[in-house]
Amino acid sequence: MASQTNKELFVGGLARILKEQRQVDVRLKAGDNDQKGVSISAHKLVLSARSEVFKMILETEEIKATTTLDTITLSELKHTELVALVE
Repeated sequence: MASQTNKELFVGGLARILKEQRQVDVRLKAGDNDQKGVSISAHKLVLSARSEVFKMILETEEIKATTTLDTITLSELKHTELVALVE
């Protein structure tokens, strides 16, 4: 049985954290949400690493200055599009 490399352990651990939604620090909401409270939990670090657009949004002074769990509404996206983008 081959031992896992540090990279494999890191990727596996990150996948578990994402799947279990542990230590989330931002919530995303689509513009077409008619229902209150429908949002997607995410991690700022992962969003920033995967998307220059999210990186720019998350690095604004308003977002960086908050200490609470932020909810960002992306009014131009439908909920299904947002889910696909975050996956």
